[in-house]
Amino acid sequence: ADSYKKAVDLAPQNTNYRATYGLILGMAGDLDAGLAELQKVTATPGYKDAAGWVNLGWIYRNTNKAPESIAAYQKVVDVAPDHTAARNNLAQQLLDQRRYPEALVHLEELRRRGMTFPGSYMSLAQAYVATGQPDEAREALAGYAAEHPDRAASFENLAYFELAQG
Repeated sequence: ADSYKKAVDLAPQNTNYRATYGLILGMAGDLDAGLAELQKVTATPGYKDAAGWVNLGWIYRNTNKAPESIAAYQKVVDVAPDHTAARNNLAQQLLDQRRYPEALVHLEELRRRGMTFPGSYMSLAQAYVATGQPDEAREALAGYAAEHPDRAASFENLAYFELAQG
């Protein structure tokens, strides 16, 4: 954190340094200071860099401020639709808030864009089941397992789903 603090002191107008510094503060346990720094960064007139908003979403998520976290991740998706990590984090926050139809939209978009993280497919299945579409959940998990036979997690997720469905 000290190195980034020095960089911020030398170039306080550099929002990239400040966005990273805010995240580092949060990860080091000073969530309030990290939040304050990231709020300043994202309030900078004309600021559109995804990094600050992603970091702000992380800070909000880790301070149990789900609506703010969702808004921050949504801002990233709005300005950088290809930012898969932000879209995935947004979907996870929506799932946590039981906003399943909204989460499903983002998880399907990740799938369409070729996301291959097994956990995203399990989240997709969760959203499908929660919206009354277990057949679509099964199809998504089975399809993922067929496309990625080298990934044990794909079969574990499918087996877990089948056990849970009875």
